[in-house]
Amino acid sequence: MRAAMPPNRRDPSRHPSTTSARARPPVEENEEVEEQEGDAPPEGDEGSFDEEQAFQEEDDNPDATRAGPPLTLEIIEGPDRGRRKRFQGVRMVIGRGVDCELTLGDQSVSRRHVELVYGGETGVMLRDLVSGNGTRVNDERVEEVRLNHDDVITIGRTSIRFVDELERVRRKRQEEEEAERKEKEEAERLALEEEEARKKAEEEAEAAKKKAEEEAEAAKKKAEEEAAKALPPKPPPRDPLRLMVAGVLVLVLALIGGGVLFFKKDSSEPAPLTPKQLRAQTLLQEARNSFRRGDYAEAVDLAEQADGLVPGMDAENFLAAARKELSIVKAFEEVRALMGSFDFAKARELLTSTPPGTAAKTAEARVKLEDELTKAELAYQVKQVEAALDARDVTTAHMLISRLPADRQPPYLARVAELESVLAQEAVDAELQENNRRAAAARQAQAQREAFVVAALSPVQQRFDAGDYARAVLECDRVIEQYAADKEIRERARLLKKLIPQFARFYEDAQRKVSSNALESAARPLRSAADLYRQIGFKGAVGDTIRGQLVQSSVVAGKAALARNDLPGAAGFFQEAVRINPEDPRARDGQAALQTRLETVYRQAYMQRDRDPERSLETFRMIAELAAEGSVLKIQAEEQLQATAP
Repeated sequence: MRAAMPPNRRDPSRHPSTTSARARPPVEENEEVEEQEGDAPPEGDEGSFDEEQAFQEEDDNPDATRAGPPLTLEIIEGPDRGRRKRFQGVRMVIGRGVDCELTLGDQSVSRRHVELVYGGETGVMLRDLVSGNGTRVNDERVEEVRLNHDDVITIGRTSIRFVDELERVRRKRQEEEEAERKEKEEAERLALEEEEARKKAEEEAEAAKKKAEEEAEAAKKKAEEEAAKALPPKPPPRDPLRLMVAGVLVLVLALIGGGVLFFKKDSSEPAPLTPKQLRAQTLLQEARNSFRRGDYAEAVDLAEQADGLVPGMDAENFLAAARKELSIVKAFEEVRALMGSFDFAKARELLTSTPPGTAAKTAEARVKLEDELTKAELAYQVKQVEAALDARDVTTAHMLISRLPADRQPPYLARVAELESVLAQEAVDAELQENNRRAAAARQAQAQREAFVVAALSPVQQRFDAGDYARAVLECDRVIEQYAADKEIRERARLLKKLIPQFARFYEDAQRKVSSNALESAARPLRSAADLYRQIGFKGAVGDTIRGQLVQSSVVAGKAALARNDLPGAAGFFQEAVRINPEDPRARDGQAALQTRLETVYRQAYMQRDRDPERSLETFRMIAELAAEGSVLKIQAEEQLQATAP
């Protein structure tokens, strides 16, 4: 029988605790921290120890201590996979920005994507900083949530595991204690099973021995009965000689029958089992017990040991059945390994090609594994769809969604439609921004060009503003000669050379009339000078002077035209004055007086419309043109025009 192995316990002196590791003095950032261990860690701790060593811890400040909370972030997926970051304070911002406490190289992450805030006993709160593609914790989209140990934070294409060192140590200690407890229970159970198997084997051997004795006793009785039946019937009385002969014969027969019974009894008793046979029988019984528990590897091992001790002991071909079930279990393990590497097609192919077993446990395991495979494949497909949506890849998202079951497609199709709408709007906005940028660039280029032209013509403007119009014309010739290769400046200088003498003639005539207080007659030359000044394009004191004088002369000319009943002329002068200076009170008063005069003329035309319809029609037409826009007088004039129209 196999001896129970003692549970594998961790030696505390060979593996320093997390608390003692944090109590060590600070080290430089690039200095390697080596654990003081023995030749190899205990078998039960290899997985967790390697996982901790797989991440490279980084500190922003080489002189920093381990005074922060015992919290760590481990990047398990994404471009920065393998990095590890400890909390240095109570707040940590994660993103692409260089000002973040944890800067990532993942371009699908926002500059300031998410922040973690340590609140002492209340734990760590995660808050999404209005990121572009959101934040998920354990595959659930969140805005704000309290983190627990081993939670996985997903932002963009990066997955980060949140590790609470104290919780990790507590769980590891619990796992070790649980493993020790299970090992102890397993050892006790195996010892109990071995003791029961030994007792059962002894009982079976005793029962076999007892059965052999009973069979021998029955054979003896049967032989006696057969011998009694074989004796001849009692003869009639004969002479003594014959009686003696008969007695001798009976005695001989009795001796022969006793010898036969003696030899039959010896041959019917089975031979006792050898120690090897007893050991092989015990191993076979243990193998059957392991088979019932579903431990087919142990069953095969025990059956092979029994067959090695006594070949042919396995009369029921138990070893072949155990090997078949073991091969099925190993195939199931390989299927799970393929599932872990996301190769679901090969996993399903292997599961389908694996033959069915005879044990109920393998049948149940097959059904469970098929369900796990379906769920894992669906979860992987959903994760791929989520990644495509986060990456804003509409084409890939459509392809992946088509592989999902029909009942799972509608929500993702809706999200794709929303993403397409957002992308289309972003394209429109980008095009609009590009058009605005081009327009702004064109305006800037035009402004720079205009500034260059103004600078080229500045000598001309200086002479013009000084009133030296003859010298200004000469400066135009110099500009044409200096900028002979620039067509725009050359043509502009030629136009100025033509317009400046005309402007000088009208402007000087207007100034003479203004000086002599003939403002009414100065209105027309001032208007011509103003038009020419706009064509020249200079901006200076001359323009302000012309506008001021034109407003004053237009008001005077308008009043004079109104006095002589020249209503269209008065309207033109008043409109000119209001156009130049909308707030001028004299021009506004002139327009009000004009509207009053138009009302009087309307009444007169209305009263004589029957006597002189043609003249009244002409008057109504004039009032409709000169009356203020939207006024009652204008509406009435238009109605009269419609009523009197032929």
